[in-house]
Amino acid sequence: MCQNTEPSLDGQALTKAFLPLRDPRNRGRCLHRLIDIIFIAICAILCGAKHRNEIEEFGRQRIGWLKQYIKLENGIPSHQTFCRVFSLVPSEELLACFIEWSISRTTLKLNDIIAIDGKTLRKSGNASLDQKPLHLINAYATNSGITIGSVKTPDQSNEIKAFQGY
Repeated sequence: MCQNTEPSLDGQALTKAFLPLRDPRNRGRCLHRLIDIIFIAICAILCGAKHRNEIEEFGRQRIGWLKQYIKLENGIPSHQTFCRVFSLVPSEELLACFIEWSISRTTLKLNDIIAIDGKTLRKSGNASLDQKPLHLINAYATNSGITIGSVKTPDQSNEIKAFQGY
């Protein structure tokens, strides 16, 4: 995780992108604001956290830095809280907010090269259930170093033709 350097972040843009997300928790029983939990989790994951324990650890190690952006009136949530909240928040809504934030932070230039590449996810199918493996096509901005889109396709085919349909 980001060991030696402080992460750089536009906290207002991140907070604004996640404001439409509805909080599925019981209002009177919450110690931590939903936006604080999401903010900590995103920062931790961007710095390499892979598990809820690492997200909590990141928050405890960076509490001073985090307080520049979020209130944290009751400190850092526990790893159980991160797990519980993310099991309740609709993943489609969370993804939509994350995409909104990502788009707001990305600028493509006229001379950017967009690489299109198809992948088949190993072991994503099940022959006994007649399920074919998952095929994805990704668009990658090579100069910016970011994936700008990923689309599921019905089958393995010509990547350019499949991408043009989206």
